[in-house]
Amino acid sequence: MPARTPDQIHQLFLDGVNAGDANAVADLYEQTAVLVPDPTRVVQGRPAILDGLLNFLAMKPRMALNAARVVRNGDIAILYSDWTITGLGPDGRTRRFDVRPTLVAREQADGTWRIVIDDPSTDESDAPAS
Repeated sequence: MPARTPDQIHQLFLDGVNAGDANAVADLYEQTAVLVPDPTRVVQGRPAILDGLLNFLAMKPRMALNAARVVRNGDIAILYSDWTITGLGPDGRTRRFDVRPTLVAREQADGTWRIVIDDPSTDESDAPAS
């Protein structure tokens, strides 16, 4: 389901990740969108983003949206949010991540909204999730 407003992107992202549906999440991005998976890398294009999402979903994450804010100017919006993600680390232990991504979204010709830039900031906690 496409986002009809920039505010819907947060909920659709949450629903897609928690359902383990990489395609639904990838569909929230423009074809040429960029994602910064870590401070040293930038990937571009929905196929590369989908590949990253498939890897991410392998950790069986559960996400909780703690806070969200959208600032819109015409057909451009910046989305701020605060997420808590729990999932399995490479060692099989449950890990918790606090993520505060900044997203830029653009209204499409059909009136839907898609992510153009996704730049998450992650702090991983080594403590087991409670």
